[in-house]
Amino acid sequence: MVEHIKQYTKTKWLGVNIVYEECVDSTNTRAKKIGSENVMKEAVVVAKNQTAGRGRRGRNWISPEGNCYFSIMMKPNIQVENASTITLVAALALTQTIENVTGLKAQIKWPNDVVVDGKKVSGILTESSVGVDGLKYVVVGVGVNANQKQFDVEIKSMATSITLQTGREVDCAQVIGEFLNCFEKLFEVFLETEDMTALIDRYNSLL
Repeated sequence: MVEHIKQYTKTKWLGVNIVYEECVDSTNTRAKKIGSENVMKEAVVVAKNQTAGRGRRGRNWISPEGNCYFSIMMKPNIQVENASTITLVAALALTQTIENVTGLKAQIKWPNDVVVDGKKVSGILTESSVGVDGLKYVVVGVGVNANQKQFDVEIKSMATSITLQTGREVDCAQVIGEFLNCFEKLFEVFLETEDMTALIDRYNSLL
């Protein structure tokens, strides 16, 4: 999987440690552990399954096999109060990724959901750690309903997958690799001002 992801990656992330696990409790939890160990500046954690995936406000994220689950851990030199804005950057990158890989027109449901045809196809959970000297690390977790064909009755009217929308399976390695490409370019723009000044028009057009 690691080499497969790198086949689709054209950016600096090629040189970043990509950690692949068949099953983890949560890619965010694993990425935060890597961040707290203070050995790597950046890492990407990818999992085939999650047993305790998390969404916004502590909600469970159901994580069946066949979907894309990954988290980016990074240590940007930014102000603590600006870290939460990275969620918006990631959402913008994810809409671009889905369109580039599948041709589907994705939109954003503020602040951290990506939808296709009005139904949720992906969620983003950004978490950070702060020390006495400022921001220690940021973790951006992404879950994409890629190849899921059935949803529980309580969410089936609100959720969809790439497979259900296109009628074909999607390669998660390609999705992750393309996300890294899109995210890096947008994140570099964000770093210029540490806010959405240069990206807000694009972001708002997708709400």
